[in-house]
Amino acid sequence: MRLISENDFDILISMDKNLPFQQNLLKLTFGLWILDTPKIDVNTLKMYVPIIIQEIEKTRRTETRN
Repeated sequence: MRLISENDFDILISMDKNLPFQQNLLKLTFGLWILDTPKIDVNTLKMYVPIIIQEIEKTRRTETRN
């Protein structure tokens, strides 16, 4: 998490549903998205890529308006 913050990442996308219980989320300087998927594998992740891109674009549009 430290390296993500130090390298100015905007979002961490994870399939680890336990991550919020393992980290102090109040200290994060980036967004954290937890994908709740039926399976944790590459093929499942591929199905979500278009949705992830769409949501990132929506977030960017909202940030530029503020």
